[in-house]
Amino acid sequence: RNMPPWDARFQNGLVKKFGAPDAVIVSLVNWDAAFSSFEFFANQTRLLIGYIEDTYPVTSKLIIRTGQYHCCYSDQTRTARKYSQLRNGYFNDMHIKLIKDALGDRYSVSVWDVASIAQRRPLIGRQESTQCYSNHVRSEVVEVENQVLFNALCN
Repeated sequence: RNMPPWDARFQNGLVKKFGAPDAVIVSLVNWDAAFSSFEFFANQTRLLIGYIEDTYPVTSKLIIRTGQYHCCYSDQTRTARKYSQLRNGYFNDMHIKLIKDALGDRYSVSVWDVASIAQRRPLIGRQESTQCYSNHVRSEVVEVENQVLFNALCN
């Protein structure tokens, strides 16, 4: 689970400690769509945008990694999560728009749309996610998505 307060990580001087990165991967949405309101997430995204501007030089490429694909129905567990394919898509779209609108004229902003990768799988492959109560893709799929991204960045 995410460990708040996330913004404290920026206040510790990331760039001073490790140097300016060539790429910054912003990967949100799954936990946010599950446990927060749209308004709260939008406000937190705006706060994150300010930290990105203050922390990373414009030479760093920003890569927005969308939330995972969710198949077939909403989360039916007793955890009070609010997962659904439409809800996650809505959070993804807003997240991408806010970052591109605020930073797209100064930073190189790309989208790594892992949700659309899973959506293109055959129906039987997408239905595998129903074996998980929260209904998102399995960890093996996440590992493949990450490997493809890393290969794209490094090759």
